[in-house]
Amino acid sequence: MGDCARESCSGVRLPRKKARKPPVLLAKQDIRRAIDALPEPNKSIVTSTVIGSLRIGEVTALRWERIHPDRVEIVERFYEGEFDDTKTDAGRRSIPLDSHGILGAVLDAAWRRSQYRKPDDLIFTNAKGSPVNRPNLLRRHLKPTVKKLALPSTVDFRSTTRCMEKSNCECEVHPNVG
Repeated sequence: MGDCARESCSGVRLPRKKARKPPVLLAKQDIRRAIDALPEPNKSIVTSTVIGSLRIGEVTALRWERIHPDRVEIVERFYEGEFDDTKTDAGRRSIPLDSHGILGAVLDAAWRRSQYRKPDDLIFTNAKGSPVNRPNLLRRHLKPTVKKLALPSTVDFRSTTRCMEKSNCECEVHPNVG
């Protein structure tokens, strides 16, 4: 039996566990500067990660049918080219719209800009109606903006998502959406 078990695993390679660096946490004024410097729809995408404490994959998987007058339902994510369940069971949740109306304004502006408005259409899309490519968004927009603003080069989407999770952090980010 020992030989059989050994042979069945022969040639199977397990992925290496990657060392994960902690995210760079930006001050609210730096997040505001970065958001203000981004073009649409990237400004709205990053604002959604900040205000809703959403992961980038959750934002890129948002569909119109999941937007309600008082909340946003998070039930899926877009990761590595595939739609999937949320990263964790706790990730399947309702996000209340913020009291300042920022997230609602971002979603209203996205609706006005979008040519894809069926209930199951994505809110944030590329020109062809496909999901926004997260690596391209990071590489072509967020990283150059961060560099131009002289913010830490290690800033990524986790840097914006974690803002609302920091204690006593009220990100008063009022983007000019439209």
